Amino acid sequence: MDNFGEEMEEGPIFLVENGKTMISDVDGRRIFGDFSLKLQGQLMSKNKLVKEKHGNWVATCTSQVKGHLETKTIVLPVTTFDSRSKFLQELRGSFGSAVLNLGGSVTTSSLADYHTFLKNDVNNSNMRLYKAQNLGFQLDNYRFLSKEVHISQGELVRQGEEIYFVDNEDIYCHGTDLGRHLLDYHRLRSVFTLSYRHILAKTQSHFNFATAFVLNAIIKNAQRIHQSENEDEAKVENLIGMLYSDVAERNVGKSLTLETIAKAQGIVGAGHPLHCSGGDLTISGVSISGVKMLMSALASTNLVCLVDDANINATFSEFLLQVHGGLAQGSSRTGLAVPHGSILMSTNLRESERIYGRCIRINYKKDRNFSFQDEKFLNENLQNLVTENKGFLVAWAVLFQRLWLDNIEEPMNKIRAMLKMLVPEQDQDRWYKGASSVLYTYALFHKVAGVHADLETAIEHIASCGQLRTDKTLSFWERFGREIKSNLQKEEKP
Repeated sequence: MDNFGEEMEEGPIFLVENGKTMISDVDGRRIFGDFSLKLQGQLMSKNKLVKEKHGNWVATCTSQVKGHLETKTIVLPVTTFDSRSKFLQELRGSFGSAVLNLGGSVTTSSLADYHTFLKNDVNNSNMRLYKAQNLGFQLDNYRFLSKEVHISQGELVRQGEEIYFVDNEDIYCHGTDLGRHLLDYHRLRSVFTLSYRHILAKTQSHFNFATAFVLNAIIKNAQRIHQSENEDEAKVENLIGMLYSDVAERNVGKSLTLETIAKAQGIVGAGHPLHCSGGDLTISGVSISGVKMLMSALASTNLVCLVDDANINATFSEFLLQVHGGLAQGSSRTGLAVPHGSILMSTNLRESERIYGRCIRINYKKDRNFSFQDEKFLNENLQNLVTENKGFLVAWAVLFQRLWLDNIEEPMNKIRAMLKMLVPEQDQDRWYKGASSVLYTYALFHKVAGVHADLETAIEHIASCGQLRTDKTLSFWERFGREIKSNLQKEEKP
């Protein structure tokens, strides 16, 4: 028998026996609850702008589950101890078991005594625990991908040593997985060099651009965390990506790209909220209420939300416009939500005027030389690769974020200058910055993998996606094509 408490002045003694908590006072010894609790520390917010209505405790809870004792780390608001019904509601919801119960004699007064006992036990702890606003990348090189997967300084955090938590259990449904072996530099690079590049050789280049968009978005979303903490840093806007093909160009691989990227981000399961259907926003796909679901997903993680086959109508365009700005949205009834993640969608409709220049479009076209055997090879081998290495894109961002940040300025300036020469009529600096960043990431992940990046073709492709919506061909390419290609060949790869 363990004795976790000391007798308080004219108060009860709380004891733990086989995972159950017993109470002993002037009325005798009896069961308090079929569980035991131990507070680890108080949850604090690193964001000074966040005002808390009440505090939260991080606690370990132990109880019998299917015949054996199981211990989980949970978050409980301090209001949990205000009443018997509140205590059971919060404890059952956090632990994930509806059968936890209190003894019949437990009153509000004894709950207050229990709270005091638990607080006395934790007062000597120096552990600092932080409240996360969302899953994904946090401050101090900490990555909080799910309840089970925490990464600090590039290494997996052992159970019981986590320092970031959320106070809303619903956020965990947006969690993602990551193969532990991918946090090794050599193992991760081998995924790209030995398998990934050979499979990509069978695909069209647009898949590489989609990969670059996601890597770029994850790292930029992580930058936005620092921006929220440091007001003097330049604003980093949310990223919106579009995999586009004309209605006449069907079966070109857009949905397969999203499916593959979903697994590469660690999104597991057909019902995951970060991989959803688009539809017409009325009776199919995302629907009007689904826009709120999308906002919930974007507020719950700073990874990339994938939307398949979206209809870019006025409602969805307005939603995307506001998401791009990254400001709070909501109402007095639903409350405010801030988008932390990015969107990558597939569609047969080009972007509307409202979001033109705010969206990075990647054009898909059918490759007439892409055979049935190529398609079979791609489906089997690429899917096997991502299934065995779930989350490898997130792992890349974890391990190579510093390399990305340290080398971005010079190549970004060069690529932006080239795009401005190729697409002078674009006239939106936000598009030049966004497209340049994607191209820089495209070049860097090829370089890390030891794969040659065809930057000439890459820049030309992205430039063609950014030209104004007209059927005419840019005369600039005819006049200066040779000169640009010559300059590119002389430039060092970013």
